[in-house]
Amino acid sequence: MKKLLSIFIIFVFLLAFPGLAGKTVRDSEEATHIPVGEVTAIEGYYDYNEYGDYLIFSRVTVRVDQELKGRAEKFISFTVEGGEVGEMGLRVYNMPVFKKGQVH
Repeated sequence: MKKLLSIFIIFVFLLAFPGLAGKTVRDSEEATHIPVGEVTAIEGYYDYNEYGDYLIFSRVTVRVDQELKGRAEKFISFTVEGGEVGEMGLRVYNMPVFKKGQVH
């Protein structure tokens, strides 16, 4: 479970810093940053993905409370496919689902 959480945190961080997203991090030992914090905001919106599909995306903001590895800004934001806009929702296989107040 700890390894899964570490991998999830790494994934979230890579989304927050797109320049690093091209590098595949296989486990937490290779990660340059591992922030832990609380989800403070989630904003769902419609947009096109890289394949031209019109989907729901979520912009997630996390307040960094602890840095297990590396240094991070006090708040980081990243975008994931899926989320909710009004009464419409989209869940994407293998993508995390965030809730305001969750700690990751």
